[in-house]
Amino acid sequence: MQKAKYDSLFTYLFFLVFAVLLLFYYDYFTLLGLPPVGTHIWRQTDSLSFAWCYWKNGMDFFHPQILNRSYGNGFAVSEFPVLQYIIAMLYSVFGFHWWISKTVYALVFFSGLLAIFRISKYYIKDLFWASFIAILFFTAPALVFYGSSCIPDVAALSFSFIGFSFYLDFRTGNRKIVLWASMFFFCLSGLMKMTYLILFLASFASVIILSIRNTSDRKIPFSGILICLFCVIAINSLWYWWSNHYNNINEHIYFLNKTNPIWYESNEKAYIFKRTITEWALRFFAAPTNYLFLISLLILPFGYRKGNKYVCLTSLFLLIACILYYLLWYLQFLVHDYYTILFYSLYLFSFLNLFLFIKKTFPKLLNYNWLKLAAILLLVTNAMHVKKDLQIRYEEANLYPADKYLLDEELVPYIRSIGIKETDYVVVSTDGSPQIILCALQTPGFTEFHTGTYTAESIGEMKRKGAKYFISIEKDAYIEMRRAFGKPIGQYKEVTIYKL
Repeated sequence: MQKAKYDSLFTYLFFLVFAVLLLFYYDYFTLLGLPPVGTHIWRQTDSLSFAWCYWKNGMDFFHPQILNRSYGNGFAVSEFPVLQYIIAMLYSVFGFHWWISKTVYALVFFSGLLAIFRISKYYIKDLFWASFIAILFFTAPALVFYGSSCIPDVAALSFSFIGFSFYLDFRTGNRKIVLWASMFFFCLSGLMKMTYLILFLASFASVIILSIRNTSDRKIPFSGILICLFCVIAINSLWYWWSNHYNNINEHIYFLNKTNPIWYESNEKAYIFKRTITEWALRFFAAPTNYLFLISLLILPFGYRKGNKYVCLTSLFLLIACILYYLLWYLQFLVHDYYTILFYSLYLFSFLNLFLFIKKTFPKLLNYNWLKLAAILLLVTNAMHVKKDLQIRYEEANLYPADKYLLDEELVPYIRSIGIKETDYVVVSTDGSPQIILCALQTPGFTEFHTGTYTAESIGEMKRKGAKYFISIEKDAYIEMRRAFGKPIGQYKEVTIYKL
């Protein structure tokens, strides 16, 4: 008994140290302090734009707004804005800091990793392998990068894992408050992004099948959780209706709230599939882990009889759901690699199914030290892969001229010093994104997104909407138009500012 306790303590300590070393190896604390630069900066600044507007415009939860005021004066909604609202509350206490935004999302991500550990430990009942699986998902490039990047996908995935871990607690203790906690996090997962209800639906589809078949899992209280199931679906359906209504009345069509399936017209269909199985796959894990995932899929048909029926069925339903999801949002996978984050739920349960199959078929195998050493080497390989991936992703910040200004801490104090207030609308060139430069300026206004090249007429329309200043972030842009504006009122590096 003493030796078992000692081994448990040693394993906890080893993996805690390993996780901390990964934080420093990734230079994660530095990354948390950076603005939203890197891959898919558009979506990152969208989320932060909501938080900034909450902070400055009175914290009215059901009137979310973005900095770009081209449509409906910026009133729009994407995911359920609970995290943006929490960030805005923290801004009210500590002031505006990029690290606050990223840390909130990172804490949700780490809570999801803890949930993965609890789920793995519940099924595998082995501290080493449960810790291995949890840290494995901290060596997943897409999760490590997007986990603190202020987009909803990793948060939605994490909430679904937290919900499932609470459901396992309910199965153990049959306490209704724990069941409602499970439903709360499942519901929150869907509210962040409705497609992330797949684990919720897959797991309870398994409950239904096992209850009907009257298996050894018949003790699952299916009849007692129907009302919880109904509440999750009803709340998510209500939010979906309200968000569409809110965007429609504000004439805001930017946020995608519908499918983009494979049967839509596109010349890129073959390239999308190729990119998914090559480039996007390596943003899941390093190649050896992806090979292990393929093996776990091959083992899936055998897991029902020689593993855990519930895990096997949930894995099967997740596989079907992921295929349908891929087909229904196929065209989004052209450039949006974060759409693949949903597949990590399938990775987790297929890995669990594989481990449970091995544990029942070859009970001594998981105890061999050579296999544990191989697992640690796999973690090291993945961690090195993450390090390279992070470097590539942050170098992508150079793709947009506006990105460099997010890193410039003197720009905002300068424009405030010449009289541009946080409530003033500005017209900015050249930025084809909705609000990268507006986030850098921390000022609402207009960009060239959906507008194209500015003309005298379009500038006049923006003035009628309240624009007071024209800000050029590139010295060679709109030279003739800028001459018509007269003498600039300010100059900061390549940024030139005119009063309209």
